[in-house]
Amino acid sequence: MIQGHENVPKSTVIGIKYKSICFDPPKYLLYLFGQAQKLGARIIKASVDTSSGLNSIMRSAKVLLTTEGVKEEVFAFVNCTGLIARHFLVREEAEKLYLIRW
Repeated sequence: MIQGHENVPKSTVIGIKYKSICFDPPKYLLYLFGQAQKLGARIIKASVDTSSGLNSIMRSAKVLLTTEGVKEEVFAFVNCTGLIARHFLVREEAEKLYLIRW
């Protein structure tokens, strides 16, 4: 019998006890999104050109920011393309992408 665990069957050969963190990524991302907005982040959701890879994405983003009247330097650019990113990454990087939820 494992000491301190009277509810473990006597036939048990090995057991593992651990503590872990579990969170819901979509829900947590919404929380982080809200926190960013509270701190003054300007959120712009848009479609951008991906025909020439990351370079065209950044060019499109800069044009978009100009038309949105953003004069400050961009601190962060968040790419939320998911698996579509395969279309503008080099093959070795694209092959590392995989679906984590449906």
